[in-house]
Amino acid sequence: GNAVSLSAIKGGSSSEIIAGFSMVLDSSDALYISGIFTGPANGPGFSITSLGGQDIFVAKVSSSGSYLWAESAGTTGDDSAESIAALASGDVFITGSFGPSMDIGVDSVTSVGYNDGYIAHISGAGDWGWIESIGGSDYEFLFSIAANDQGRIASTGAFANSVTKGST
Repeated sequence: GNAVSLSAIKGGSSSEIIAGFSMVLDSSDALYISGIFTGPANGPGFSITSLGGQDIFVAKVSSSGSYLWAESAGTTGDDSAESIAALASGDVFITGSFGPSMDIGVDSVTSVGYNDGYIAHISGAGDWGWIESIGGSDYEFLFSIAANDQGRIASTGAFANSVTKGST
């Protein structure tokens, strides 16, 4: 393949964190990156700001290396976007942890105990779709996600005691 140069995303100061944890290509070779950040983060054509603590970001980059969009979400606590999966349509799914609550699109989730795991959907145009939580009375984390074009999603993670999917 051909090498493509990609401009960096940068924060407002040296004490801020921007870390990409996962990336995936879709069928048109667009690159999706997910990770965490603190404070403001700026890239070519976008600016996102943390709500407090560490928040999540998802960015889409064209096959020529241009940023198409970037979205963020989070809470005043520490949230993570550990893994990302893409469908041929360009829709993506991310997974990670949040606490105490998080709003994505029109959906909101609240952790049952400490941090809970989540799976969230984002359209290929960068619009948040839905979020589903997985949690219990202790710490729950989701670390990896896979999806196929039939809409099946699988995720792995860690939990203590027992967990419940969605609202209890």
